[in-house]
Amino acid sequence: MSFDPLLLDIVLVVLLIAAALWDMSTRRIPNLLVGTGLVLALACHFALSGVAGLVFSFKGLALGMALLIIPFFMGGMGAGDVKLLGMVGAFLGPDMVWNAFLWTALIGGVAALIYLIVSGRLLTTLKRLLRPLVSSFLPWIFLAVSDNREKREPALYLPYGVIISLGTLATYWKGW
Repeated sequence: MSFDPLLLDIVLVVLLIAAALWDMSTRRIPNLLVGTGLVLALACHFALSGVAGLVFSFKGLALGMALLIIPFFMGGMGAGDVKLLGMVGAFLGPDMVWNAFLWTALIGGVAALIYLIVSGRLLTTLKRLLRPLVSSFLPWIFLAVSDNREKREPALYLPYGVIISLGTLATYWKGW
C-alpha cells in the first residue's frame, strides 16, 4: 500500500480541530476521537515504514503522554488532554511531539496570563502563589493576603485541547 505521508498531517489537523471544538463546547475530549487518531497514526506509520514506523509512533505516544502526566496528577488538566498529546506524539514522533509540547506550554502560559489579567485575578493569584514561597525563605515577612477560603474564586479553566492543537499547529508552522 502506498500513500502520501502528507495524508498523516491532514488527518492530524482534522482531528485536532475536532478535539479543540469539542473541548471548547463540552470541556471534554472524547476517547473515540483520540482512539481513532491513535489507531490511524499507528497503522499509517506501520504501512509507511513497517516495524520501525510502529516503534517511532509508540515512542511519540509515550513521550507525549509522559510530558503531561505530572500536571494531570496535580489536577492541572484532564486525562483527555494527556491522551490528546499522546495521539499527537503517535502522529509526529518523539522529536516533533517535544516541539509541540514546548509550543503548547508557551501558548498555554500566555493564555493563562491573559485570562488572569482580563478577569482581574492576576494579583490575587500571584499573592496566593508567592506567599508560601516567600514565607518559607523569609519567615519574618508577612504578605498581606486574605485567606478567605469561602471566597475562593472558581478554578481557572482553559480548554487545553485548544491549546494543544494550537501548539501542534505552531510546530508545523515554525518548528522550534
